[in-house]
Amino acid sequence: MMEPGPSGAAKSTADSDPPVSVFVRVRPPTPAELAKGFQPLVGLAVRSSASEDSGAAVALAAPTIGGFTGLLGQEATTADVFERCLARRIGTVLGGGAVSLFCYGYTGGGKTHTVLGNSEERGVYYLAAERLLRDLDAMQPAAGPEEHRLFLRATACEIYNDTVFDLLGQERVACTLRIDDTGTLRVLRPAVCAHDSEQDAAQVDSLLAQLTEEQRAELHAAQDRMDAMGIPSVWDGSLHSTDVTRSDGLRSVDVHRPEDLDEIGRTSVAQRAVGTSTQHTQSSRSHAILRLEVVNEAVLTARAALDVAKSLLPARKNALDNLTTIACKLLFEDGQNPMLRVADRVVQQDQVVDAIARASEDVIWSPWLCKGWATDGWGSKDESGKVLWKLVEFPDEPPRSCVGWAEKLGVAFLRYDRTTVKRVFPDDDGLWESTHASLRVHRLKLQQLLAAAEAGVEAADAALATASSGAAMAPLGGELVLVDLAGADYDHRAGAAQQESAAINKSLLALKECFRSLAKASGGRPKFRDSKLTRMLEDALAPTAKSGRRNTASASVMLVNISPAAEIRKGTVNALRYGQLYAGGGRGDGVGKAMLGKGGGGGGDGGGGGASVAGGSKPWQRSKLASAAAAAPCDPATLTALRAIYAKHVPDKTAEEVEAILKKFVGREAVLLGKVRAKYGVEPDA
Repeated sequence: MMEPGPSGAAKSTADSDPPVSVFVRVRPPTPAELAKGFQPLVGLAVRSSASEDSGAAVALAAPTIGGFTGLLGQEATTADVFERCLARRIGTVLGGGAVSLFCYGYTGGGKTHTVLGNSEERGVYYLAAERLLRDLDAMQPAAGPEEHRLFLRATACEIYNDTVFDLLGQERVACTLRIDDTGTLRVLRPAVCAHDSEQDAAQVDSLLAQLTEEQRAELHAAQDRMDAMGIPSVWDGSLHSTDVTRSDGLRSVDVHRPEDLDEIGRTSVAQRAVGTSTQHTQSSRSHAILRLEVVNEAVLTARAALDVAKSLLPARKNALDNLTTIACKLLFEDGQNPMLRVADRVVQQDQVVDAIARASEDVIWSPWLCKGWATDGWGSKDESGKVLWKLVEFPDEPPRSCVGWAEKLGVAFLRYDRTTVKRVFPDDDGLWESTHASLRVHRLKLQQLLAAAEAGVEAADAALATASSGAAMAPLGGELVLVDLAGADYDHRAGAAQQESAAINKSLLALKECFRSLAKASGGRPKFRDSKLTRMLEDALAPTAKSGRRNTASASVMLVNISPAAEIRKGTVNALRYGQLYAGGGRGDGVGKAMLGKGGGGGGDGGGGGASVAGGSKPWQRSKLASAAAAAPCDPATLTALRAIYAKHVPDKTAEEVEAILKKFVGREAVLLGKVRAKYGVEPDA
């Protein structure tokens, strides 16, 4: 596998970067603003900072707002933005990881232009895809089947009035969010139903025809209920759909060359909700999320097969449940009767409950005759907690325990159980038994169909794992997510426009609250579930080396887009403050809190905004690491000794893995040295 060019060179640099970086982009004034007598915001930096290596950039002098990774001024092109903010992160995507860039700011800050660009200037979306395709082409296996050739798959959706819409295709489609069995958040289009051709619907219809009209009405009107002991009751079950229901993900476009994105740009722009804000007439009124994933045909085929296989399971499980429910109505009197029946041993009460749960279907498919006495309702407890029962046959006798009644009735053991009565089929000797046998045969067929579906899921899962394996397939699953957030707007208009602004501001408030939680090293877990926006941005807001959903390397870039106009100073200051807050909280170094007050760290040093103690953990798990960051610098001799021990005693660890360990023990290197010396038997003078 060939190493990519410029992005490959940036890969090692990106590996050492903190998982979060926050940049500020100041757009130039528009011709319309200049024509109206443009007034600049005093104190706003409008020239790019030299380099993120020179310290934390300051965007606004009064009040001092700094601590950013870098600042891109009015002279910076979108290509400059890409090279400065995102190009060095491409290596993470090529390694199978996830990189997110989201543009944040007050309305009119130039967010959509940065992401999508226009006919005169390409946006970051196009430039990133161009770089990814170039590097993927260099990484293609020298030989191999065409289905293993790597390319990009693109999707586009928006969140408008707290509803997610798919933006590709002729019309936008409302979607839902769901966590799948792997813990991944999926955006799904409306479900499509189809008949399961393997199931014999005619036989089920014939069984239903044997029920009375009243029984059929009961089945269709019934709700699934728990019985008096909290156990799902097969006697009060309803019929469930046996159609195969499948919800596909967002519509997508295969991207083999950058020009393939042109159609996505046209479609998403045409479908996206656009309206007027208080600042301009072509304002984005929704949050747009554009995703590029590294795939190949083998993986896409395996994924589709797995989705089809999984969609069969609910339908076939429902078919078995329906057959049991129909059998109850057809073969037995309604309900089950409590009784004390003769048993071969004493059973504890908790075992009785477990036995009833297991026997609820066994009594239908494997009925047996038993001897016992009906109880008069449920038992009561005496002062010692022992369950006492009254028997219908002995109304004048006092309540007794199972042991007491066994002694009274002259049997060895009694246990509580529930029984049912076979339905009588008049004038047809043996019809009950033949009907029961026919139902058992049909049940066996359904069990075999379910087993085949489960085996299909296992086979499809194995095929997907095989298609994704191998060193040449390392980029598979790598993702680049670009988010164009709608701008906050202090809107006092009435009607639909004001409702749109309210929905935007509400979702952005949830985002800001997540910023606040991330800025607190000892705070609780951010409330990502407070809005659809924060749910979809969870891994972007708090990326780690082991992402919670993807379990892959991840990084996040925030770009605060601001207008230089003095008339929206309040919106600009708020956007910068929250960007600053995330800059500190996302890295876990407390910069956000330190920089918000007056006189906080202005100028070139910015209070150490470039520092990171993330160490691959979530911000709400970083209290120890945050304390370590404040510790005195480590003795270089300690680091040298640690690296020497790992090189000698653990030669299979790469230099990158060793540095990752050292990074986790920032401020506690001496403790780590003591531990590794003890583990590998190294004397202190070694």
